[in-house]
Amino acid sequence: MRSRRLLLVLAVLALTLGVAGALRRNDTTAGRTTPLPAAPPAQVGGAEANVVTGTLPADRVVRAKVGDTVRLSVTSDSPDIANMPELGLSSPVGPQIPGTFEFTAYAAGRFPVTLSLAARAAGEVDVSK
Repeated sequence: MRSRRLLLVLAVLALTLGVAGALRRNDTTAGRTTPLPAAPPAQVGGAEANVVTGTLPADRVVRAKVGDTVRLSVTSDSPDIANMPELGLSSPVGPQIPGTFEFTAYAAGRFPVTLSLAARAAGEVDVSK
């Protein structure tokens, strides 16, 4: 019985992710008037970028600088979808399934991380110059 319930939860989560992904693909170009900043060219032989790691919601705010590589782990007590809407990123999360994001911070700003199904904030990434 327990395994059937787990399979049902995973099936619902997979379906939700599929629908959310399809909707997100349709929303990403609607209303966008400014292009996303282009990635700077790779530096050959230069110093490696700083890697910033964080866990949400435990850290609440993860601080990074422009050019840093951000590795973020998002946890939730129930199955959900973690989103970073400004960056177009999403990842499934659950009690034993941390959602992970990895990106290079190309622009300064505050980037919220939300849990879609719980309709609440998990925290944010604060990128400074």
